[in-house]
Amino acid sequence: MDTKTLLEWSSKYHATTYGRAPICLVRGDGVRVWDSDGKEYLDFTSGIAVVALGHCHPRVTGAIQEAAGTLLHVSNLFHTAPQIHLAKLLVEHSFADRVFFCNSGAEANEAALKLARKYGKETFSSDRYEVIATRNSFHGRTLATVTATGQEKYQHGFEPLMPGFKHVPYNDLRAMERAIDSRTAAILVEPLQGEGGVRVPDDDYLPGLRKLCDASGALLIFDEVQTGMGRTGKLWGYQHSGVEPDVMTLAKALANGVPIGAMLARESAAAALTPGTHASTFGGTPFVTSVALATLTTLLEEKLPERAARMGAHLMDALRQRQKQHAFITDVRGRGLLIGMEMTRPAGPIVAACRDAGLLVLTAGDNVLRLAPPLIVDEASCHRALSIAGQDVGLGTRESVPDVARNLSRWVDGIVARVYGHETVTTLARYGTIPVINGLSDHEHPCQALADYFTLWERGLDVGAIRLAWIGDGNNVCHSVLLVGAALGTDMVVATPPGFEPDPKVLATVRRLGGRLTMTSEPDEAARGADVLYTDVWTSMGQETAREQRTEAFRRYQLNDALAGFAKSSAVVMHCLPAHRGEEITDALVDGPRSIVLDQAENRLHAQKAVLRELFGDG
Repeated sequence: MDTKTLLEWSSKYHATTYGRAPICLVRGDGVRVWDSDGKEYLDFTSGIAVVALGHCHPRVTGAIQEAAGTLLHVSNLFHTAPQIHLAKLLVEHSFADRVFFCNSGAEANEAALKLARKYGKETFSSDRYEVIATRNSFHGRTLATVTATGQEKYQHGFEPLMPGFKHVPYNDLRAMERAIDSRTAAILVEPLQGEGGVRVPDDDYLPGLRKLCDASGALLIFDEVQTGMGRTGKLWGYQHSGVEPDVMTLAKALANGVPIGAMLARESAAAALTPGTHASTFGGTPFVTSVALATLTTLLEEKLPERAARMGAHLMDALRQRQKQHAFITDVRGRGLLIGMEMTRPAGPIVAACRDAGLLVLTAGDNVLRLAPPLIVDEASCHRALSIAGQDVGLGTRESVPDVARNLSRWVDGIVARVYGHETVTTLARYGTIPVINGLSDHEHPCQALADYFTLWERGLDVGAIRLAWIGDGNNVCHSVLLVGAALGTDMVVATPPGFEPDPKVLATVRRLGGRLTMTSEPDEAARGADVLYTDVWTSMGQETAREQRTEAFRRYQLNDALAGFAKSSAVVMHCLPAHRGEEITDALVDGPRSIVLDQAENRLHAQKAVLRELFGDG
């Protein structure tokens, strides 16, 4: 089915409740998704903070297959083992004593609101039913939860709203204290506001709410639908504050995309809900709790909250560097991998431009760009996202990449693109009607590789009979050297630290082309008997914020006299300039008699001219 028809049917048959992007996603893998036209996107939305383990995680997929073939549904009139195990695991890793399962975040918050009212009436008095929430909050779209939500745009047209709710400014303890009275049953807040602009409260805010609830007898409810499951760099968002709630609500990432919600509570509060007072037909089926159990177990075993803290710090540091360069960026804030960038201009056009360039991001209000990638996101994907959003899209300062391609196609014969994000090159090629040459991207550097092999041929080496050792980072230059080498029959060996290997898709292509390739983590092994020693910079193309970490990881991969001693005495030394002398390569090798580095640099110009001549002729 073609995309045009699918989108026409969507417009014709769907309720008009969503403003959807004009693409149809059909497949996902890790941090990437593909649309019905085959275009690849880096997904920094995670289905709005849902697929914490990434798309189609093998343990989640395995749990789905096993559970679907075992027991899909009975009802909560019976016990089921997966539900029991999941409740136990949640209790063991939180403040709570009891768990109620449902189907969504809104349902979890409904359960919490009902619990608060019943607890207030039974513990104190019949008029103890009010809930105090905050402005700019988001708690769901049912009638009760949209009333609790502190944003009028979600409430408009659904009046009269439910009675029993007050709203005060977020992060304002004095306002909360003034609002509490003898009718207050609970305070409902997000530990970090997500939809309301990714707003992080002051350090004393949540502890202050805890004191107010202790003094008044009100329940403290934390809505962790978006902040829970490791998103903020800790398993639960409240753990940043040093205090615990009485009730917590979960959903989104709990089963990595299979619908589930949960309300967790202390025994003293949970006791208010007795048999028959609340229920859910589909809440906590053996199928969904099996998937949630696999999700939570994986998240704990692989220490993904800690990973979210590291990757989030890296992203925010890089975005704050961008803030110094662009006056329209007024703030960068968040925790873990829930990040907001506030601007003086609308976020919507930037979201659209990023999508056109191959990056999916979110808004959080009119002028806040929100990043919420899967917790498995790696450094390379973070760099690529930053390059797309910052360099190629220009954070909304320029026209979109498709429009650039369409415009240039009208008045030039070809495009040579030197960019950061490789998606920009592919997008130019997709939307342009003229040849597009990749002059440089963060994924490939084909003109450099053509120049490299021409330089070897110029030196009298038979590229089909030599052994080329790549030592260092499996980066963009490495990718192109391997792809061209595979086509020419070069025997290649690559030595990188674990975690810095070339892209698996590039390696698969090399092998599909019949390339002779050996992978190792030992630089001595790679250099032994080599005719060519090749290295490149360890820190470039948006990786500068991780310079110290990367330098340490690559330290023993420096190309120096000792390592060159394992190669043939006639071996030549190659490097794609510029070089960070004293880091990936020593002065002695760059400037020594074995070096053909300057020949490479000169021949890159000749290679680019040759490509242009091939495409456009002598004219």
